[in-house]
Amino acid sequence: MPASRPNVRQHVVPQVYLEKFGDARGTLQVQEVATGEVHPGNPPKLCVEKEVYTLLHERRRDDSCDKINNEVEGAIGGLYKRLEAGVDITDEQTKREVFTTLAVFTANLIARSRVLRDHFNGALDAINRFLTEHPDFLDDFPEDDYQKFLRDPSAYPSILSKVPAFNKLAPMLREHNENAEEQANANSTIEALKQLKLLHYPVLLRPKTSILPEVMLQAGVRADLLEPRAGRFISADDPIVFIADGERATRINATDVRTWSAPGRSIYLPLCPELAVHWSMDGTFSLRAIPAAEVNDFNRLVAEGAIRQRFAVDVADFPA
Repeated sequence: MPASRPNVRQHVVPQVYLEKFGDARGTLQVQEVATGEVHPGNPPKLCVEKEVYTLLHERRRDDSCDKINNEVEGAIGGLYKRLEAGVDITDEQTKREVFTTLAVFTANLIARSRVLRDHFNGALDAINRFLTEHPDFLDDFPEDDYQKFLRDPSAYPSILSKVPAFNKLAPMLREHNENAEEQANANSTIEALKQLKLLHYPVLLRPKTSILPEVMLQAGVRADLLEPRAGRFISADDPIVFIADGERATRINATDVRTWSAPGRSIYLPLCPELAVHWSMDGTFSLRAIPAAEVNDFNRLVAEGAIRQRFAVDVADFPA
């Protein structure tokens, strides 16, 4: 029996999820954010990137991250079937199963978020631009002082005022620097950050998918399933919506308990045109019907932010 071919084209947003926003023929309506153009879309071809979750070790493929995604997608596919058949979430065992699966799915989509990836890459690029413009910046930085800076960048406010992104990336640079044989300079740091840019997305997928549900539990957030009394939910190529004081937030540290527990913070995820999940400190682990005005508010939040495409079962569902 021939060996299975590697999965080269991988979905950033799961195909099983995208299919839920299609019509009876499986076709989605896709709105291009940049132009407003609407065209039909096919889930197997949407939100796909080449080798985005693949790691290479000595020229050998490591598909463990893609396998994690496949496991999560299998579980959510099973939950979709249960939800479509109708489940009683007043039953404690059923409630636990439903919301545990949704917590893992939410965590996995956060780990796969294009918005958060772009924000992280922007921080890397900011440091590289600074070091390119100031190639002698690290030349007079003694190795011991440099290590102290990487351990506690907040103790060097004059540097952080020039390159705030160092505060977030210092731990990763410290790990690289400790493994390097030569003292860091601008060029070696730029090269290290370039390599990190290639690896951080798949490398962080596993811990985020496994850690985030525990972080949510520690923060005390709970979820509600939302059903529209009128209208339908839409989604996007980054379906996770972080909400801060009624607006979509794009700079979020999802592994920080304070992100979830801060007042006015919540996370919204449309599951299909007729159902969504909303995580917040005020959640009740119940099913709640919401009016058309609230559906429109959530759709407005989905339509904002650094997304490229919006998805709906019908063109009329897109916000004006």
